[in-house]
Amino acid sequence: MNIQNQIIENQEITINDKTKFNSIGSEVVLNNCTIKIEVPSKSLSINGKLIGCTVIAKKELHGFPWTEAHLEEVKFIGKFTNNLFGSFPPMYQGGFINNCDFSEATLKEARFFNVKNKKLIFPKWPHLTILDRHQLTQDLKRIDIDERIIDLFEIIEEMEEDLDILTMNCEDLAKLDEVPIELYKNVAKQLSNVEF
Repeated sequence: MNIQNQIIENQEITINDKTKFNSIGSEVVLNNCTIKIEVPSKSLSINGKLIGCTVIAKKELHGFPWTEAHLEEVKFIGKFTNNLFGSFPPMYQGGFINNCDFSEATLKEARFFNVKNKKLIFPKWPHLTILDRHQLTQDLKRIDIDERIIDLFEIIEEMEEDLDILTMNCEDLAKLDEVPIELYKNVAKQLSNVEF
């Protein structure tokens, strides 16, 4: 699938061609469309404007950069792992995100760059969304964190300078670290500027 230089409204677009590279070009505007993604991120590029759309990941979408897309009033449904949103210069400068809804999505390590003062709705617990990654440094000086999970929060401190918001799935983290999920919730309750 290759969509270039078009305005498309009120259509369902299914991206499912695994034999070719699928592209939505930078001059494309999609209004009130439903976009179903069935291909891996290596087979996909989305650089256009999505306004009032619903994006459905039919399979887990792993490692996809939305950082060249203009996303406004977009609802995300499905599993999105290690996806990047916003604008991340100098590599990704064209990205924009505002008024988007992730409440029905499963997010794992979703990173949002240069998105201060943007309206975004995040999924609830077991997700943990750090809304001000820079505030985290101050919070970590005043709270107690179980030594079994402190490494995670120290890694977050060292992430990219332009990173504003990070959403993690604590259920997955607890399984990975082989610790009770309550450890993450106890930390979340002590942090300022978080949602869970």
